[in-house]
Amino acid sequence: MADPYKVVALSGNAVIDGLLNGAAWSKTKLTYSFGASDINSNGVPDMNEGDWKAFYRQILDNVESFTKLRFTEVASSGNINFLLFEGGGGESGVPGPGAVSVTSSVGIDKDVAGSAEAVRLGTFSLTWIHEFGHALGFKHPHDTDTGPAMPGVGDPASHGTGQINSQIYTVMGYTSPYLGEDNPFTDAVDVGAELNAQPGSFGAIDIAALQYMYGKTAHNAADTVYRFSDDVDFNKGYTTIWDTGGVDEIRYVGSSRVKIDLRAATLKAEIGGGGWTSTSETLTGGYTIANGVTIEKARGGSKADILIGNASANVLSGLAGDDSLTAGDGADRLIGGAGKDSLSGGGGADVFVFKSADSSAKMSSADTISDFGSRDRLDFSAFGSDVDQDLSFIGAKAFSGDAGEIRLRHQASAVVVEADLDGDKIVDFRVRLLNGHEPVAANFDL
Repeated sequence: MADPYKVVALSGNAVIDGLLNGAAWSKTKLTYSFGASDINSNGVPDMNEGDWKAFYRQILDNVESFTKLRFTEVASSGNINFLLFEGGGGESGVPGPGAVSVTSSVGIDKDVAGSAEAVRLGTFSLTWIHEFGHALGFKHPHDTDTGPAMPGVGDPASHGTGQINSQIYTVMGYTSPYLGEDNPFTDAVDVGAELNAQPGSFGAIDIAALQYMYGKTAHNAADTVYRFSDDVDFNKGYTTIWDTGGVDEIRYVGSSRVKIDLRAATLKAEIGGGGWTSTSETLTGGYTIANGVTIEKARGGSKADILIGNASANVLSGLAGDDSLTAGDGADRLIGGAGKDSLSGGGGADVFVFKSADSSAKMSSADTISDFGSRDRLDFSAFGSDVDQDLSFIGAKAFSGDAGEIRLRHQASAVVVEADLDGDKIVDFRVRLLNGHEPVAANFDL
């Protein structure tokens, strides 16, 4: 019987090629088994002390969610044999000539049950995912014995060109989990901030490389809400979304500031090549998005949040706080919510939705739209229900005393849209339009 491996040629993508070891399993139906080690000599196999088997199966499930690989557990030695040993680090065999079965081993403390309790996705999980990557045919990004290094990764500590060697983009690196983009929660430009959680899944570069080796599969074709908070265990650390259908949303459910970024990994040697991070100010987990995935919606929390869209038709909802919402080239809906929000619709025909006057009567607390265009619209329709009558646009005229009037007022660098909702000729709501199109009646949804 021929060895169950195949030669893997370079893909032509330098980022992906930095992980390829030159060989992979030649079949997509693989078996796995759990080794019978007994580190503490108590007569109980290590894999039966604590939830080790469930933990490993979570990692297997992750790979099945984005590739055509399917894993079946067997009692005796499988194609991949998982093993624990006393110590640190790990090691793994790789598919290749003569390899019918490889062992993926990770070292733990002699307190096997206690180690099982401590190790979970997002916390101490990196080594397990890393060694499994080797068992599927990966090398390190800095290795050059069996293939080229990842761009700019000249040694184990290198962050690479465009900061692509963070462990949240590829679990195969020797660096650390760090932000490969500017930390959005500080005023300084500080690319490379260390994160407070480990990856709980393979990263965007890993996903692309494994799909190149083993094919893609459909996953989460229905509408899906991806929630994350400030809790590492809730988040399972930093995970990468592979989603092939539906209208999907990333939603924050914590209490800190948050950045939600709907852009997918570009797989280029640049910032964003391994993905853009959705995370809270605690840096305790969240999401990146795999190349080829479109997530349509983002929903923030109660603080000053940062929401960034992609090229599709997005819905960005800031909720409370002084938020920054930046959409892409699609026909987007931007809902700043309460607070002094900064809004940018991008290149599409966008709708800026205002659901209540909240605190925006004062100029100092008014929302700002930086790029209002001729195809964009201001949706004030919720105001009509507040005053129980139709709203009317009166251009640049003064308020007449009729409730529900919307007018324009010109400033040196902005057009200010103002509303008198109760007919007292006093402004109840303002929004500032900077350096853009002066709205006409057709630009309002009243």
